[in-house]
Amino acid sequence: MRRFGVASATLLVALFLSGAATAGAQNVSQVLVTVDSPTFSCPTGGQTALISGLELSLETSGRPVLVMYNIQFAASPSGIISLVPVIDGAPDVGGQLDRAIGDFPFSGQVDAVHFSRVYSLPEGVHSFAVRANCQSAVNVSRRWLIAYELPRDKRGPAQEKE
Repeated sequence: MRRFGVASATLLVALFLSGAATAGAQNVSQVLVTVDSPTFSCPTGGQTALISGLELSLETSGRPVLVMYNIQFAASPSGIISLVPVIDGAPDVGGQLDRAIGDFPFSGQVDAVHFSRVYSLPEGVHSFAVRANCQSAVNVSRRWLIAYELPRDKRGPAQEKE
């Protein structure tokens, strides 16, 4: 029975790898800032800024692009962070996410914000970033941003150009 399981797993891996080889390369760009320092001190008082280290570009062929980010931050008890994805210099206010820490007297807290959304973008080179605005003391530490052009539709080339 164990040999059957090993043989089945080997066959599945071989089939997966052969399919991956013929499917073509994936079109993805990613930036990671995984060290705790330097942190990004979030602007307050109605000011906004792009989060340092979360800028990338991706040349696309006109298929939809999945944008994802994860941002870890530490905030004071009254800390609030507002995050907006920025594509080609234009903020997507409809994609704004807000996170409030809450009132925990005499302490702050660490939290994370996760975002994912698919955008229809024309063929060409596109830039991606995340803009932040905060209330009270908020410091962004670990963070990543990914832009991934979705693969060609499996229904065939008649529905989509190469």
